[in-house]
Parts: sequence; C-alpha cells; structure tokens
Amino acid sequence: TRKLWMISFAVVVIALLVVASGFVIMNLEGVTAAGRLRKAGRDLAGHLRYARSFAVLSGKPIYVYYDLDESDYYLTRDYYGQERGARRHDELRTGEHTKWETPRGVRIARIESVVSKSERNIERFDFTPFGACVSHNVYLKGPGEDDWVTVAVNGLTGRVAVHQFYKEFDGALDNL
Repeated sequence: TRKLWMISFAVVVIALLVVASGFVIMNLEGVTAAGRLRKAGRDLAGHLRYARSFAVLSGKPIYVYYDLDESDYYLTRDYYGQERGARRHDELRTGEHTKWETPRGVRIARIESVVSKSERNIERFDFTPFGACVSHNVYLKGPGEDDWVTVAVNGLTGRVAVHQFYKEFDGALDNL
C-alpha cells in the first residue's frame, strides 16, 4: 500500500506541474516574438471593433490613422489630411490622441484597400456613424521572414478578422 501511495502522490505532483507549466506558457505570449506578433494583431482588431462600435453609438465618425513610419495607430474624432484647411498628418503625431504602438519587433508593414496600397506615411480610414468603413487589410510584420499577421476589415459588414499569415487583399467583398 505504501508503494501505491507513493505512485499516486507522484502522479498528482506531475499533473500539477503540467497544469502550472501550461499557465506559464500562456503568460509568455508577450515575451516571444511570435507571441508579440499574435497579440499585436488581436489588440489591433479589438481597437478597430471598438472604433466601429463607438462611431455607431456616438453617431459621429471615428478616424483610424495608421502611421507606417512610426508603426503606430491612432483612433480619434479629429480629421487630419491633405485637404485645404485640414490639419496636417505630422500634427497628428504631436496631438493628444489615443495612440497605440506596436510591440518591440512588430511593425505595420503595409496597408491595402480598394483605394490604395501604402507602404509609407499615414493612411486614414473612417468608421461612419452607420459603422461603414473602406475595406482594408493591415499587415503586421514580425522579425522572421514568414512572420505575418493580417488584420482584415470588411467595410460592408464591419467584421474584423485576424489571420496568422499574409492574406492577400480580396477587395470589398473580402470576409463576407
């Protein structure tokens, strides 16, 4: 009986170690490069869903600015752009706005939409009070050659999807 008790005790200890190591591995997501990339994609998707919901609930447009030079993005009610009388994009960087930076080793590499393909500067998309937005993909790049996350925004449905790979932009009907 003593031998049986010792074996049972060892099995319980091993089971507890397996469960504890699972929690440690889940909490390391922000530590590894791949984990930071996945988390950045989920965070961006969550912020975009929030922006859409806020635009619908407030009845006012919310602008999303992607700053490819700095790998930041902003959510704001303020309009910046090239049009006459509008504040310039560089003023966006110094303003008091909600700004998110991508984690270390992750950058916003590219934005593709029906309207443009951008690899530099600042791209703007706005969620209207009806929840509509131009469909676009945001490509987050990690340190490895194949480390990509695509955040796809469907302007027709408002759906925001996260893909753990580089997903080609399919146009306005993407992700229906």
